[in-house]
Amino acid sequence: MNHRILFSGLAGIAIVAVTGCGHATQVASSQPITFHLNASATHVSLTLTPDPQVKMSNVAPPQRIVVVDLPVYPGATPAKPAIGIGDMGTPMDADLVDGTVYFHSKASQAQIQSWYVQQFKHFGYTITGQGTLGDRQGTTSTYYAFSNHLSLGDPTKTPNINLGFLSAKQSGETIFELKAYFIVTPPRPQDTYLPSDIVKVVLTEGKTTKTVTNQKWIADVVRMINSLQVTTPGISSELNVSNGMPTMMHATFYTTNHTAITGTYSLLTATLTVGNSKVALRAGSSPTLIKALNSVFGR
Repeated sequence: MNHRILFSGLAGIAIVAVTGCGHATQVASSQPITFHLNASATHVSLTLTPDPQVKMSNVAPPQRIVVVDLPVYPGATPAKPAIGIGDMGTPMDADLVDGTVYFHSKASQAQIQSWYVQQFKHFGYTITGQGTLGDRQGTTSTYYAFSNHLSLGDPTKTPNINLGFLSAKQSGETIFELKAYFIVTPPRPQDTYLPSDIVKVVLTEGKTTKTVTNQKWIADVVRMINSLQVTTPGISSELNVSNGMPTMMHATFYTTNHTAITGTYSLLTATLTVGNSKVALRAGSSPTLIKALNSVFGR
């Protein structure tokens, strides 16, 4: 199926012809990241913007433009914002961008919801959460979260979508919204990658030091570390209580020519740094990596 997608780039407005759908288009950094989640004849291109709810004074908001091409229920037309529609909440991350569009339709909520289930199914999306809002008179809004992954609040390769409804019809029509969320992951610096010729790893946790020379373990750990994403500045309370337990695991990676590369894994934040870089990597996104590191200490 061919679509013509309208989106705004840093250099202005452009019409782009796109063949196929259900994929992300990422070109030069001055161009938008575009997600095509549309298999319908009617669709809308939604440009996501930084969310003011998660703004941090010490973190610049994302500069990269993100566009999500979404299907529009047949016959639905744009509506004014309906603030009473609920959603699954805002991921507390300063690199979050999101956007919302509203529609009204003569179809029922059940018909619209069923149609979107089938549309998003084309791209591996399923309902991963749902909820309601209400008052003393009853339910005022019903909403559904769609994703094709499990970590709703983490940086992912595709956006999360919220489909929400006002329970009461307005002038005989159903009011609904589509909201898209995406966390823009910063690029990973080259100096945070480990070389492939690591032959020995020395791990220190508290007063305990262990040396690993098993080549399979080393190769697996290097591969998993090199596949990690950069952390994004989430908003959360720092954990300062360690109950006397070690909070850091220090590593030294030795290459075949005896070059030593240091690394530090924080047990509190599940992040990892490599070498002299200050950039933290999301070790917590790889349970297998954490399991491999803990196994050295018998955990």
